[in-house]
Parts: sequence; structure tokens; C-alpha cells
Amino acid sequence: MKLSIRVALLAPLLALLAGCGASDKRATVSGKVTVAGKAGLPGGIIRFVSAENPSRIGGGTIKPDGTYEVTDAPVGECKVIIDNSHLDPSANKSNAPGMPGTGSGMPGMKGMPGGKQFGPGAGGPKDADKEKMTGAPKGAEVPSEMGMGKTDHAGEKYVRIDGAYFKLDTTTLKATVSDSGSNALNFEVK
Repeated sequence: MKLSIRVALLAPLLALLAGCGASDKRATVSGKVTVAGKAGLPGGIIRFVSAENPSRIGGGTIKPDGTYEVTDAPVGECKVIIDNSHLDPSANKSNAPGMPGTGSGMPGMKGMPGGKQFGPGAGGPKDADKEKMTGAPKGAEVPSEMGMGKTDHAGEKYVRIDGAYFKLDTTTLKATVSDSGSNALNFEVK
């Protein structure tokens, strides 16, 4: 009798845990972002944020021709964030595009107060630190410097778009990501 009670109590818990994995399915999405129905947006970041669970995010880079590919987009209804503000030559370069729905709590992220900066403008290790970290002699070039705030934006160009696309709270772009078949999704920004 005790065994049947234990099984009865554990069954719903096991069913709940089994269901959790299914909701985190991911899929590949590709397409093109155009500006006012004309040319492709020549650079930026695109993120797919689950409407059901905003902590489920997949993202990628928009290439200079406006095309993108996101290999980890959450399956289901998503809001889409498109942000190219990091390419704006007049903007503060110490911040990279922020997380969806920027707010407090993540140091160094766009729109978030305080903390150490990460990303472009944060700087890399000093020569003395390189020697300690890698054993490389002073002045030696350390391969890729572990990406220390350096991002290749070759061919990307800033084109002003509506800032509403930058944030989860204000974007009007939506998409349905399928776990079967093609996910070719094009977006138009203004």
C-alpha cells in the first residue's frame, strides 16, 4: 500500500519534469531583414524571444547584405528584437546591445546601471597580464585575445531604424518558429 501511495505521488512530478524538456525545443531560422521594403539592413543583432517564457532566447548576427541565421531560436510564438545601435558612430561604444527588456541587474549591459563593462570598449589585457595568463613574452600577440571586446563588424554599416525594435517591450515584430519544416522568416524595419 505504501508503494502505491509513493507511485501516486511521484507520477505527477515525473510527468511535470518530462514536460519541461519539451518546452525548450530549438530550431534554425533564417531570412532577411529589409529597411522600408528596400535594401537589406547592413548589420545588427537579431533575437527570437519566447512569448511564453522570455528567458528562452536565441540570437544571431545580421550580415551586411541583411541576411541572418539563428540556430537556437525557441520553438513557438516569439517576439523578435532587431538592434543595430552598436554600429551607430555617434553612440557610446562602451555598451553592446542589451538583453531583451533591458532593466537593472546585469552589469555592463546596455541600459543597465553600474558594474564592470564587457564587450566593445571594455579593453583587453595589459601586456604584463598577458605574460602572466599565457606565458607569452611581453609585446607578443596573444591569438584572438579571447575576444576581449573586439568584434569584427567588417562590411556592416549603421542605418537608422526605429528604436522600438531594440527592446522586448516595444518591438512589434513577431514570428512563429516551427520544429519541423523550413523557418524562412523575413522582417521589415523602418
